[in-house]
Amino acid sequence: MIFEIIENGYADFVNGTRLIYGKEKNAMRFLNSIGNLFFQFFISIVIKQKLTDSLWVQRFLKRNLDLLYDWQKTNIVKDPFGDFDLIFSAAYSGQKILEYPVHYRSRKYGSTQISRFKDGWKLLSYFMISYISLMFQSKFKNPDLTFKLNIVFFVIDFLYFCIHKFIFLSTFGADYQKYISYLQHFLE
Repeated sequence: MIFEIIENGYADFVNGTRLIYGKEKNAMRFLNSIGNLFFQFFISIVIKQKLTDSLWVQRFLKRNLDLLYDWQKTNIVKDPFGDFDLIFSAAYSGQKILEYPVHYRSRKYGSTQISRFKDGWKLLSYFMISYISLMFQSKFKNPDLTFKLNIVFFVIDFLYFCIHKFIFLSTFGADYQKYISYLQHFLE
């Protein structure tokens, strides 16, 4: 079915989404759900197309991988997991993107290898730099994007302020060393 979407010309890039049908209980941790909603919201703004799940691994595209290479040449950082590289390269090259819903069930064995905070920070950093790169590309030049970029940075600054104010100060007071040792322990 997915291959037919591309074969029949309905899309150049098909993105699997776990969030249309809903998911089994305990299939995704709460903070991961929040992070996914955050990224899908802002990526939808950037690529000017609604995506419901930007972090699912199922993606299908035509064999024109040179478009991915073209996108990577414009960006100064590399995507740590490849999630956003494929989406941004499809948007950068003007490909038609469609989503394909999949059923998402809870894990039967093993545990996730992804650290929510450490890897989430990598994705956020990559997203911000990619956003700036896309903003200055000729295909995406739009005065609206400067305003959107300011909103994104405002939200990130606000989140940082909240974390600093309510977690750092309420938990550790002014003891910076305790905070750093806590973060190092938490991120490992």
